Amino acid sequence: METRQSTKVLASLLKQMYPESEIVYVKAGLVSDFRQAFDMVKSRCFNDLHHAKDAYLNIVAGNVCRKKCWNIWIWSGHWIKKVCLL
Repeated sequence: METRQSTKVLASLLKQMYPESEIVYVKAGLVSDFRQAFDMVKSRCFNDLHHAKDAYLNIVAGNVCRKKCWNIWIWSGHWIKKVCLL
């Protein structure tokens, strides 16, 4: 199963479990931009801590996108695109 397919299945499952929730998708490039903007080094050499940092940055980036409302896709049984100008 491809990552994209598995995220759709997971999003559908989470929406069933938490119907009042909002699922915000964040592109990897945005997380990379956050990491660069705040001088956060990503190292795969020592351990798997970078996975935890990426997960946290996805939450931060998703919250910023949701609050500022700029070009985000939300899954609510189907894709909804929110586009707002800052």
